[in-house]
Amino acid sequence: MTEVMRTLPRSRSFRIKPFQFGPLDEACTVLFLERMRVAFQMIWEGRQWELNFSAIYNLAYKLVTGKQGHRLYDLCTSFMRRASRCMREDRFTCFATLIRDLTMYIERTFVSAQRQMLLLDYARVVYESRVAYLWRRVRYVAVKGARVTLWRAGFDEVRFRPGGSGWLAARESFHAHANA
Repeated sequence: MTEVMRTLPRSRSFRIKPFQFGPLDEACTVLFLERMRVAFQMIWEGRQWELNFSAIYNLAYKLVTGKQGHRLYDLCTSFMRRASRCMREDRFTCFATLIRDLTMYIERTFVSAQRQMLLLDYARVVYESRVAYLWRRVRYVAVKGARVTLWRAGFDEVRFRPGGSGWLAARESFHAHANA
């Protein structure tokens, strides 16, 4: 054992460096992004138990180290924007958390280096702005509906009688009164 130790060079400059990928080629990038998109779609549909999380995390790692973190971040944010339009808050929070867990490496490296918003913070902002927009829309429709109801109440009852259809009912009523 001591002979083996004597034969090894005693260099103090020996360092273990992390492995660095070069930029990914376009075909590989498109394939990885498509796999990530399919995984996000499966989470959207509630089939996350079918996924291999370590393989998907590895894809995200390869995309980020292959200088494609911006494309992965755009994919994550686009899915969160779409999900904010049609999911309830508890389901959306679960969805955003799963996406963040799958792409955790992007938050540790790309997001902090590019000064982007963290994915869960982005999800919260998008959801709150969407809910605020929908409530403004509901309030606008309710106010507009109340104005239309008040406007219609000012018209003659003949025009809006049960079974009548607006101006056709009013025209028939006018002709009936004119002939009498």
